Amino acid sequence: MSVSAFEKVFLNALRRTLRELMEYEEGFKNVRDELRSLLRRRGIGEEVRRLMDQIPPYVFGSLVADIAIGAILEGSSRELRIQKMVADVVVRAFGEKGIQTLLERCNIEAAKNMLGEEKVEEVAERITTEDIFQTDEYEEFCKAIAKLLEETLK
Repeated sequence: MSVSAFEKVFLNALRRTLRELMEYEEGFKNVRDELRSLLRRRGIGEEVRRLMDQIPPYVFGSLVADIAIGAILEGSSRELRIQKMVADVVVRAFGEKGIQTLLERCNIEAAKNMLGEEKVEEVAERITTEDIFQTDEYEEFCKAIAKLLEETLK
């Protein structure tokens, strides 16, 4: 198969996938319920209203990337799908707080202004795919997750 043929098949499959997801009422119900809870808990309704034009494209891009990367990395491997399911639970639990904390500890906007957005993204990609795995925090977090899994399985 040529690259261009795969690109066409992949794009068409992704488009059909998105059409099917748009008809997935249970998914929209879950999103609606979680969003209501988030809006109440964080008091961000007016800010969301103000960002209405920007949020849907961001959500779309995030979803498409997650679907594509998940499908490529996981393929038909049950083991990798299970790993992703567990990872998704952890990301939902810690992601929001993690973003907030990182932004408090690192002035990313200043770095973007000084270095440019592309360079900041390049640095972040290298650190999050290479450097962070060489730290004590990596070892400690993995141990904490393993312990949590053991406790959950009891």
